[in-house]
Amino acid sequence: MSTNDTSTFNQSTKNAVLAAKPSKKCCKRAHLLGMLLFGQVFGMSEIRIVGENEHILDHAAGLLKSLVEVDVSPFRETLSNQGKIAIKDEVICAKILSFFGYDKKELTTCYTILSEIFKCENCKTEFIKGVFLSCGNVSSPRKSYHLEFDVSYFNLSRELLFFLKGMSFEAKYTKRSSHYVIYYKESEKIVDFLGLIGATKENFEYNNTLIAKDIRNNLNRLNNCEMANMTKQIQSASKQIEAINKLFATGGAEGLSDDLLETARLRIENPEASLSQLAELHDPPVTKSCVNRRLKKLTQEV
Repeated sequence: MSTNDTSTFNQSTKNAVLAAKPSKKCCKRAHLLGMLLFGQVFGMSEIRIVGENEHILDHAAGLLKSLVEVDVSPFRETLSNQGKIAIKDEVICAKILSFFGYDKKELTTCYTILSEIFKCENCKTEFIKGVFLSCGNVSSPRKSYHLEFDVSYFNLSRELLFFLKGMSFEAKYTKRSSHYVIYYKESEKIVDFLGLIGATKENFEYNNTLIAKDIRNNLNRLNNCEMANMTKQIQSASKQIEAINKLFATGGAEGLSDDLLETARLRIENPEASLSQLAELHDPPVTKSCVNRRLKKLTQEV
């Protein structure tokens, strides 16, 4: 599975989030805060969000215009491989921060999650959807099980870690270069998260891939088990035949009963046969345990 496949799956997931727009004003507010707070910069002198998906920037611009009455068109820029909204007007930055309530707090930094933003039961989900749009990435399940949030600021990364834990999405945590990464590698948690953010198609794809892999793993285990049993059976038959041949070569077969001689002959003639198959070849057929007893006796005679 190529990197492009993972990129396509990640893009498809974000498009699913974009398609399921929040309806209530409080949810829209929480959603937009998730996007801006976890963008590149969120402060008094600059608010900046960057992304390869222009639809995400359109989405953020639309919410800023409808909720905060801020037109970000003059602050948009399209680069070679990504787009950017970089608001460096301090008056507009102050208006946006005030909309979310950051001007009403004694804050040394704006990089903190204000709990007052969550007004209804859906606000937290919408907030995390906004966070995912800004700094989240999910791998294609056909390549690996990996979902992560790449956060630029330590304190904010820790807040997100505990926020997710409070939503029953406890994650792992690491530092990568100058960034802080919150991540999941458990397929079940990733499936649940995709369901939470409304990525239904991607949730199904994950589940179907898990089922297919589970079936393949079970078949491999079964084949390995059968191969091991076959190897054991061949090794056992080889030892039996060697002992029987030695018995005949040394004259030890003299005085053996007709039943033992028949079993000895059938084993030599059918080296790959199982005990059950050997039992059926007897005339009349005998039981598997009977064949087993006779072969043990034959090998003990050596």
